Amino acid sequence: MLEVHNLYREYKPKKGRNVIALNHISLKFPEKGMVIILGKSGSGKSTLLNVLGGLDKADDGEIIIKGKSSKDFSQSDFDSYRNTYLGFIFQEYNILEEFTVGANIGLALQLQGKKSNDEAIAKILKEVDLEGYGNRKPNELSGGQKQRVAIARALVKDPEIIMADEPTGALDSHTGIQVFDTLKKLAENKLVVVVTHDREFAELYGNRVIEFKDGNVISDIEKYLAPSKVVNPNINVVDDKIIQIKQGYKLSTDDISMINKYLENNNAIVSIDQDSNDNLKKIARIDDNGNKESFKTTDESTINISDNKNFKLIKSHLPFRNSFKIGASSLKSKPIRLIVTILLSVVAFTLFGLADTVSAYNKYTTTTNSFSDNNLSAISFVKNKKSEMDWYGDETCKQTDEDIAYLNKQTGLDFKPVLEVKDSNFTNFFYETPNSSSSDSNKILQADEFSGYFEMTQSDIDNLGYSLVGKLPTNDNEIAISDYLYQHFKQNGYKTNSIIHYKATELDTTQKFLAKNIKLSLDNQEYLVVGIIDTKFDYDHYKSLNDSNSNSLITSVLGMELFTYLSTEHHTNAFVNDGFIDSKLIELKNRKGIYFDDSRLSLDPYDYSDEQSFMRMQDGGYTSNLTITKMVKPSDISDFNTSAFFINNEKTSLGNNEILISVKDYTDWAINYYYYCEQTEHSFTQPQWMNDYQMAYNEVEQLNIIKSSLNAGTFFVDGIPDTLYYNKYSSATEIKIVGVTNSNDLQENGNIVASGDFYNTFDKTTGYYQSLIAALPNNKGTISKLVKFGYDNEETTTNGMYYKMSTSAMLSIEIVNSFSSVSKKVFLYIGIGFALFSALLMMNFISTSIAYKRREIGILRAVGARSADVFGIFANESLIIALINFVFATISTGIITAVINNTLRTQSGIMITMFNMGLRQIGLILGISVVIALVASFIPVFKIARQKPVDAMNKR
Repeated sequence: MLEVHNLYREYKPKKGRNVIALNHISLKFPEKGMVIILGKSGSGKSTLLNVLGGLDKADDGEIIIKGKSSKDFSQSDFDSYRNTYLGFIFQEYNILEEFTVGANIGLALQLQGKKSNDEAIAKILKEVDLEGYGNRKPNELSGGQKQRVAIARALVKDPEIIMADEPTGALDSHTGIQVFDTLKKLAENKLVVVVTHDREFAELYGNRVIEFKDGNVISDIEKYLAPSKVVNPNINVVDDKIIQIKQGYKLSTDDISMINKYLENNNAIVSIDQDSNDNLKKIARIDDNGNKESFKTTDESTINISDNKNFKLIKSHLPFRNSFKIGASSLKSKPIRLIVTILLSVVAFTLFGLADTVSAYNKYTTTTNSFSDNNLSAISFVKNKKSEMDWYGDETCKQTDEDIAYLNKQTGLDFKPVLEVKDSNFTNFFYETPNSSSSDSNKILQADEFSGYFEMTQSDIDNLGYSLVGKLPTNDNEIAISDYLYQHFKQNGYKTNSIIHYKATELDTTQKFLAKNIKLSLDNQEYLVVGIIDTKFDYDHYKSLNDSNSNSLITSVLGMELFTYLSTEHHTNAFVNDGFIDSKLIELKNRKGIYFDDSRLSLDPYDYSDEQSFMRMQDGGYTSNLTITKMVKPSDISDFNTSAFFINNEKTSLGNNEILISVKDYTDWAINYYYYCEQTEHSFTQPQWMNDYQMAYNEVEQLNIIKSSLNAGTFFVDGIPDTLYYNKYSSATEIKIVGVTNSNDLQENGNIVASGDFYNTFDKTTGYYQSLIAALPNNKGTISKLVKFGYDNEETTTNGMYYKMSTSAMLSIEIVNSFSSVSKKVFLYIGIGFALFSALLMMNFISTSIAYKRREIGILRAVGARSADVFGIFANESLIIALINFVFATISTGIITAVINNTLRTQSGIMITMFNMGLRQIGLILGISVVIALVASFIPVFKIARQKPVDAMNKR
């Protein structure tokens, strides 16, 4: 079934001469029988065996297996050839130390896709006289027992060919005989090819002996039986030297004479012991019929090679269990290196996970987690209008009942409005703020006025998790306030217009404060305080604002965050009864003029339609602007004809885009401009009335001075700019200041009288609600949907309008959002760097492990395992490391992200969950760990898998 044609193999060492191991060898092998390859070391006999078994590759020539040429074989085909037809027995046994005896034997079956069961293992062990040794490890066996395990492994898959390389070289003579006896018995039904240097064993056991020298066949002989001389049917003379007598025969007179004649010339031992007789026959190589074994030149013409019709290869498949076991055993080889590799890999993967939380920054996730982790109780939405000038900002718009209905429908929450009614005629604070130099660590953070009205119900209190002392308002003249505001009163007392109504000691308990009347700056009305609601203001979160040693950047962010916190939740609201807002809206709708609460609605010297923002002023450098509080038409002023003073005395009415500003605003402008010119050496002569105004004793004298100057026509000052621009967020409109007014209806700063055209450019029916507030749900899934709506509607505006989420955490979130696009790229590259570092660590460890396991790889290949099986072993080893890395890296990443987020909240006070570890990071750490493991395995395994198995076994 096996033959070789013109095999040539030459070794080319790095040093020394080339060695020809096979010099164009051609041989045919029979279907069965023991063929001995005999020769001294270096003769080429082992090379022939290795080439025959596909463990080595000839430089030229071919092997014919059942009529199939090896020229058509791939490396995988050679592996399958060994798996299908060959059983190898090696001098060094080459059994796997990490497997039991039974597992070593069963491996050969499993590679063929057969089931390895205890019964089959026990049967084959019995055949090699190792019954009961199945569960022993190789280190518990003697050399002879190990060799029998190797024989059992070769036999268990019932191969057609058994190849043995110096199978007795490491054994004592007695054990060697046992091994050869076993192989001789196998040769009765199989082709057994044995390499040995022992001529005695070769001639004793071989059916054919092929002797090699210097890569050439110098002798090829085969055994035959030479017939003995038959004296009579019961006596044979073998080779004229040995007389064989059959059992039970009685010698005749002639027989005795023949024996006596033999004894005349020779000594003789006549054995009457059957064992001794059998040994004698064995040594003399005589069979029971008296035929003697002899050798003659081999006639290969009598050897038939079967065709390739029956040639079928079985591709090996190493079971996962065995693959995993071998891979896991490799981890024990270098424990210190393994620990260091895992530690460094865990660090690298942890850093990768942290970097990815930044590179994969998602504002939706960050916002959702920030809302949830900071236990925010409420969320508000404000309505904005997109500005065409992104660098300036968007316009805040008042909201209506339709906005409430829309938000409720879209979010599923119960939004309620906060009504802010600023009365420009009353701007005094209702109390004084705490002394900033106070050493009291619990001093109250600054808040100087109520932010708006909110109709609080008991249901709202329950939903928000608040608590109430006293009762909720039931009449329009009653209010409840937050405990946060009460603490201000308790610490500072209550005063208006510098008039002290109650000292702090008169308000030091809630019972003392209840039933007190206070005047609100919202509408200059007095209200009876009937309840105090604990809105759970987080004093500890903002305590660093009271610490002069706190980081200025952090305190700046916290300060802005506090402003949002107070305005978007209920800490500074005045809580009123149901129906209060509707009645207050009636008053608002009956008011004349337009009220502006956004300080950015201003007149200033910049043309905002020009991106260069050049100043339209004759002097330049004067940048004061006029913030609009209230705008009216001339028809809304009862004394317009007598209160209007024009720069041009001949003018009596306002034209298009012309305005009057209040006397007080003009006075402030003139004084500020005078100081600016004085400091910058600009030319400006202070008029007499301004000097008198500054020297006046009180406001009455100041008013009289201004009236006198107006009547005298000396009030207007040359050089004060009169051309300004009104920024309406999408364009800049040129406005001309043509005079002033001292109407009793317009005494406060920011009041202007506008021409009809300018006045009508404003939408006066946009709404009255500054913000809408709802209880923030506890369920993270609901919060996530809410956040998605908040961001998505901002990106898909309708007529430039959108609703913007507003909570105390949003400021920090928006700051981080603004930097995320840059940081994501940076941290992406950082993450990739850590992943590559981990890959190098893994590859280094696997390469070392492969070098350590190279011999085992060669053994597996010799048994019949393919490169894919070898890859599976080290892939399993790498995957074990990868899973260890994954588990520890995931845990450590989760812990570190939690610690960082907690530190940001508790130490810096910033309300943001910046590092959000989720399924993405877990999946990436797992995925990259696995990919790196496979790549780290594939590259070195690919290299060693391309090696010839014999080189791997010999660690070449």
